[in-house]
Amino acid sequence: MKSQYRFYVERELVSGCCFIAGPSLAYQLGRVLRLAGGDTVSLFGTNGREFLATVDFEGRDVTLTPFRDVTVPREPAVRLTLLLALSKGDKPETQVQKCTELGAAAFVFAPSRRSVARPRDTEARVKRLRRIACEAAEQCGRVTVPDISFGELCDTDTAPYDLKLVCSGPSGRPVPRRPEAGAVIAAVGPEGGFCGEELEYFAKRGFEEISLGGLTLRSETAAAAVCACLLI
Repeated sequence: MKSQYRFYVERELVSGCCFIAGPSLAYQLGRVLRLAGGDTVSLFGTNGREFLATVDFEGRDVTLTPFRDVTVPREPAVRLTLLLALSKGDKPETQVQKCTELGAAAFVFAPSRRSVARPRDTEARVKRLRRIACEAAEQCGRVTVPDISFGELCDTDTAPYDLKLVCSGPSGRPVPRRPEAGAVIAAVGPEGGFCGEELEYFAKRGFEEISLGGLTLRSETAAAAVCACLLI
């Protein structure tokens, strides 16, 4: 049994434990999709499990009851964190959407010397980017949603990572394909790249310089290319 409708819920899922859907999901199930009582949807939650769940309507409430664990392991063996120089416009949204679909585990956005954009109202921005990541995970079949945060390049804790990479231009070595390392952090600069001082900082922290070839890529393209090389 499969369901054509798949949703993320911000809770742990356990077979037989029913709960009331939040307003947004309830509206989508009842008003947009016009499901009927007894219909089935797929849900995945914060514990990385996916369940088939029945839908029941009780007045204005929509009750969901998980009843069958249908989790399929799809997460990459490598846990990839992308350290992304903050870009202007909707480029962060594109980076989150595409790289979530490719399997990135976490995003850290930080301003760099050449970044045009600067952090503003980061709490609201995280909520928006989180929503985009949830939608991307629903679409691509993942059972986890990446972590998203804002910070500073110099404040990033790099100790937990087995492999540390920074995009530096044609002089770097090729991006390793599906490395053996369990946890990887990859820094992607703004258009124009990281400045010399930033590359020196990364070198002191043990980052290896990598190249995406001789072409000049947009920051959102570079992030997706790094993901594809490391995870697919």
